[in-house]
Amino acid sequence: MFLGRKRRPEELIYSLTADKFCALPHGTVPTILYNTIKGEKSILSDMNDNMLVIDYYLLPKRESNKDYLSQYDMEVLDECISKYGKMKFTDLERTSHTSCWEKARAQKGSHVINPGDIARDGGASEELIKYINDSIAFNEAFGS
Repeated sequence: MFLGRKRRPEELIYSLTADKFCALPHGTVPTILYNTIKGEKSILSDMNDNMLVIDYYLLPKRESNKDYLSQYDMEVLDECISKYGKMKFTDLERTSHTSCWEKARAQKGSHVINPGDIARDGGASEELIKYINDSIAFNEAFGS
């Protein structure tokens, strides 16, 4: 999902997930998903009914329900699986250690990656980055 968010600058305003991404030592992870895998209670707590977690892999226990995904979502997922799905762990780790990852790792605390920094790494203009950051600030302020 993180790497999928860096496809093309004009696509950066769209996000497949509302989750925040955190820069962990081996790469970037969606925080809610990661915390759920670790066993913390979350909105994904029933995930264990649908997924099997083995080491770093999430394996489905059932067929996916594509009714929740747009055609665009499926294209992004297919592209990411094709590009990164068979990549060696060390290569994937290196690929995910971008400048936004490095900036977040340098922060004290949670190491959450700013979506504007993800957009910058994806080649977005400063105008688009400002729009993304302003939109996020508005949504956080007004709960939308």
